[in-house]
Amino acid sequence: MSGKVRGALFNMLGPNIMGASFLDLFSGSGALAIEAYSRGAGDICIVEREIQDLEAILVELGISDKIELLPGEAQEKVTELSLSGRKFDIITVDPPYQLDGFAFMKEYRLWELLSPQGSVIYSHSSRDETIDVLAGLRLKKEKVFGDTKLTIFKCVASSI
Repeated sequence: MSGKVRGALFNMLGPNIMGASFLDLFSGSGALAIEAYSRGAGDICIVEREIQDLEAILVELGISDKIELLPGEAQEKVTELSLSGRKFDIITVDPPYQLDGFAFMKEYRLWELLSPQGSVIYSHSSRDETIDVLAGLRLKKEKVFGDTKLTIFKCVASSI
């Protein structure tokens, strides 16, 4: 996700980020989680397959004790988090474009990881069609930034 899109995302979240529990799936460089931390998010968790460089970045920034790293595949870690009963206020899903994020969210029932007022923010190709309702999620907002589309889903409380 580019810096411009990341900035727009956090501007859309506004004060809702303060104290929020934040799960960053397919984290890559960890930029979303680091930005969430800098804007006052509370419980922050990163899921990423390759974490060596990410660990070094967090240590260098002096925040390695503030952000939880879960190394491994997002599919495996989402299942573990669901089984543990953890809930998040904000979940970001920024998979490689070749991965169908809508199918991922449905198959791994991301809504089960959301707090009752939680949101899933999905970054994907602007050419993708958007699904208005996805089981336990409903479309709240979407915005296009060149080749990238941010789609924000809210938890449908009755499905949790």
